[in-house]
Amino acid sequence: MGVLTLPLKAIYFDQIKSGEKLEEYRLVTPHWEKRLENRSYESIILTSGYPKKGDTSRRIKSPWRGVRRTFIQHEHFGPDPVEVFAIKVNESDVEPLSDAEQVKLFNLLLALKEPVTFRCEYRNWRGEVSDRCLTPQEVWYGSTEWHPEAGLMLKAIDHDKGQVRDFCIADFNLRTLRPAKATQP
Repeated sequence: MGVLTLPLKAIYFDQIKSGEKLEEYRLVTPHWEKRLENRSYESIILTSGYPKKGDTSRRIKSPWRGVRRTFIQHEHFGPDPVEVFAIKVNESDVEPLSDAEQVKLFNLLLALKEPVTFRCEYRNWRGEVSDRCLTPQEVWYGSTEWHPEAGLMLKAIDHDKGQVRDFCIADFNLRTLRPAKATQP
């Protein structure tokens, strides 16, 4: 079965060692697809940088707990959401929500509160970025003609276009998210 060894920055190594960090992330690339998809390991070794052979203080060995694909937004990967492999490195009493459970939770939150109109940069299917004024109506999982890969989608009133439209959540630049007043096109 083999052992997967992952060198880490000291900050992430320390977070895993303390139990604070439950998953280690690697961008979805051909390199990591080959090593992680449909693979199982006997154990995983996490290192703080590249320690000398006898330096056990900078190594953690634990059983292989699996991996999943997901989208995250993290300063290490830049401002936009990216698809990553989330490698389970610590135990947790709480399992991550499935896409279907996330949709239910988002819709429950929308139902409990008045819809909040917001402005945010959005990259459309052609790669064009514009600042959009939206009022959310529903979160759903699936694909559209413009977004053929399934993912989390937001149905919202697009005040700039005067229409209800579907937006791929991964294509929002969440760093530009801010409250707004509904406007007429």
